[in-house]
Amino acid sequence: MTPEHGASDHSEALESLAQVLEELGYPSQRLDVHPELPLPTLLVAAPGDEDDDEPVLFNFMFMPIEGTGLEHIDLLQVYFSLLEGVSDERRDDIALVVAELNAQLPLGQLGFQDGEVSLRHMMLLERHQVPSEGLVKEMLAFLLPLRHLLAEAVSAVASGESTVEAALASLP
Repeated sequence: MTPEHGASDHSEALESLAQVLEELGYPSQRLDVHPELPLPTLLVAAPGDEDDDEPVLFNFMFMPIEGTGLEHIDLLQVYFSLLEGVSDERRDDIALVVAELNAQLPLGQLGFQDGEVSLRHMMLLERHQVPSEGLVKEMLAFLLPLRHLLAEAVSAVASGESTVEAALASLP
């Protein structure tokens, strides 16, 4: 299957997912493939945290798996940016806190690349399956508060307000 064909199939699935998210009160917008975005992506806005009126932006995209022998499944990634612009002087501490947190996370995985810390979770789905409203609701009920906790801890380390050890100890 060519990437274009897979992208087309996944665009329809993203449209269905957008409807599920709309029913849950999360507005979204589909972004089509272009040179800087190789896969169709669904950009989603959730209400901000209690102390912040800014919406939490995250996205869904189907990850390519063609040629892997796993063509009967889809991998749907949900991706949150936690922090951008980590200074060079804080990179080692951020890399350490990300590694330590990844060893403890019950769901999802943190990444640290090009000065950005992110949280992502992969959903394994049957081919062309759209996750149910209940599944999406449960996943976001866990991931959104987790994102908030992790962003606070990582930001405290990145700003120098906290040591790696103190940030880790502050988490439940």
